[in-house]
Amino acid sequence: MFIEKIIIKNFRSYYGVKTFNFKEGLNLVIGANGDGKSTFYDALSWAFSDSDGRRGSSVLPNEAQISAKLLNRMKPGDEDEVRVQVDLCEGKEHKSVYKRFKVKMGSASEIIIDDWMHHCKLETMDSNDDDDFQATTLLAGYDWFPPLVRKYSMFQGEGELKIFKETNNLRNLVTLFSNIKDLSPIKDFVKHAKEFSGKSIDRQSSKNDSQQRELNLMRIGRDALETRLRNARERLAVLQETIESKEKELESVESIMEDIEKVHDFKEQINRKKLEIKEKEKELDNNYVVKMMSEMWILAGFKPIIEQFIEKMNNVSQQKTQFINLYHVQKGERMAQKKAEAKAREELKKQIMGLPWYIPDTKTMESMLKSHRCFVCNREMSEHDDAYKFMKMRLNEAIRILSKNSDSEDEEEDIPYPFPFSNIDEIHTKAIEMQRRSRFLSEIPNNYAQTEKKNEQVQSELDLLRSQLNGLETALRDYTAQRNTGFDLDEMSENISYWKTISQSKDATLVEIHKLTKVDIPKMEDDLKKASADYEKELKKVGKKASIEDLNLMFSRLGEVLLRIENNLYERITSSINLLGNEFLQKLNVDDFTGELILSRNKQLEKFSLDLYNSDGEPIKTPNTSLETTMYVSALLAISELAKKQYGNRDYPMIFDAPTSSFDSGKEKQFYEMFSKNVKKQVIIVTKSYLLKDSKTGEFVLDEDGLKKIDCPIYRIQKLAGFDKKDLSTIDTQICKIK
Repeated sequence: MFIEKIIIKNFRSYYGVKTFNFKEGLNLVIGANGDGKSTFYDALSWAFSDSDGRRGSSVLPNEAQISAKLLNRMKPGDEDEVRVQVDLCEGKEHKSVYKRFKVKMGSASEIIIDDWMHHCKLETMDSNDDDDFQATTLLAGYDWFPPLVRKYSMFQGEGELKIFKETNNLRNLVTLFSNIKDLSPIKDFVKHAKEFSGKSIDRQSSKNDSQQRELNLMRIGRDALETRLRNARERLAVLQETIESKEKELESVESIMEDIEKVHDFKEQINRKKLEIKEKEKELDNNYVVKMMSEMWILAGFKPIIEQFIEKMNNVSQQKTQFINLYHVQKGERMAQKKAEAKAREELKKQIMGLPWYIPDTKTMESMLKSHRCFVCNREMSEHDDAYKFMKMRLNEAIRILSKNSDSEDEEEDIPYPFPFSNIDEIHTKAIEMQRRSRFLSEIPNNYAQTEKKNEQVQSELDLLRSQLNGLETALRDYTAQRNTGFDLDEMSENISYWKTISQSKDATLVEIHKLTKVDIPKMEDDLKKASADYEKELKKVGKKASIEDLNLMFSRLGEVLLRIENNLYERITSSINLLGNEFLQKLNVDDFTGELILSRNKQLEKFSLDLYNSDGEPIKTPNTSLETTMYVSALLAISELAKKQYGNRDYPMIFDAPTSSFDSGKEKQFYEMFSKNVKKQVIIVTKSYLLKDSKTGEFVLDEDGLKKIDCPIYRIQKLAGFDKKDLSTIDTQICKIK
């Protein structure tokens, strides 16, 4: 059976009717991120789901499935439908599974959902009749595409491929590929019968019979051991669920923990280096340039000039001293002259004051001049007479001489002081100050030279540190770019303490599990085995072989038989998956290392793991992501082959959404080439492979050369150009058939 056609109408970004025609073998749907790849997968999942899609169900509500572009174009009273139809072909039979509902626009522009249908239609070449059934009936049954088969046939993303991380998945497979479900009622009956017979033994015990009492004590001891063992196994189951939860949480990081730790180490080194740079920058003299422009720095180059200036100032000072000494000599001479003149004046005064009566004094002369009459001869005189003029001259001379006294040195000196201002003294003081400073002026260039040398050394060390920082940052970028893990290592490294805590908690749980599985439970099983043997031996002594104790023992043994049957079924299924899975692994990895995949079961832990082993039987602990994904795909193909045998050679299709997102371009193309050549069953893969970014336009274009190497139907999906990134109603996924 294979999917020959898929019709998507008005489903989310698929506006209008979009039709895909597929064939057996590989089929590719290629699109860039955001072009509708996941919507294509969701449409198929929605069509096969038995949920009605209404609110509260596991599928998105109907309104969320409607194309926004359709709603934007509808007017009140308009009607259309949302429909996803999958046409299946099996020999002469053509089957259709379709889910659809009507969409109406109410008068108030409200959305009305109506006429919901989820049906299956069967057409045969031998009959023109079309049989239409409720899809739930057929999809939930074993005739068409059973839910349990779909569970192992449809996968979205690489993470969903790792199905064996969950314990229930292998149990479901054993249920799918065997009749183990028929054993469940028997197991329940045996458990109930064993418990009931044990209670009956308690009721029938004889208190007076010492042997019976001893037997009862042995049985009670045995039952207590069984209870302890059951509690230990229940505790083990709880721990296993805890481990599964922690492993599921660590699943995304466990394989790349070494990368996360490496990135974290890089970032720690970068932070330490930044701190070193910050501390080293403090050692730089940041005022170095300012100091170079200071007054002292300018003076530092003029020491010879300052010395010459000081020498000249000393000469000026000496000359000043000489001038001052000369001034004092001249002043002394002048003072002596003044004293002589003063003495002469005193003598003159005495002579004037001692004149006879007929020689007039100054007052008499003033009266005579005023009255114009000579008091000596009593003769009148005018201002023009010679006698008047002579008298006036003598009066003026006498007044002049008499007006001068011995304190004339207080008058203004007639010899000026040669240095009336303090300019020379101030300059000389400056010179003395410069002379004092000149002692360390010579040290200034040396100090700045040392500062410059230290700055150069610090700057050199800073350059080295910055170079090392740049190297670390470059190494970090290169490392994260090369790892290509598909995760943001930078962001995950920020939470490394959280992941380590989870990992440590996991380790602690594993220690307890190890103690239970390797020590406690085995010891309890041995003790129970011995207690059961002793009880059986004692039971024979009291002749109770046909008693309730025998029935109780029989049910215990029957339970062990059922457990062995269950274990054998697990072994058969895992062996089949290993055998077929390795055949597919060799086909998909023709020119590369493959190893051997082994699906194993830990009975004590009730845990299953799928791992790769080398030729020496050693596990490959950290396979690259492409090899690991190829391993999981191979195991899933093996499961599909087993389903084919289980359902009457009916080969169910497989659908993958982005299963190779962590592959590099070359490995991804090789994977699809091998798939196209070596896998005959129908596989539909939605991928962004075979897209190249045009360096000129920035748009994605198909890798035509790469597509020539695979022979299969290929569709390209992409958003219609001219859409508004903020308006869903402008989004319309277009499809184009390439092959």
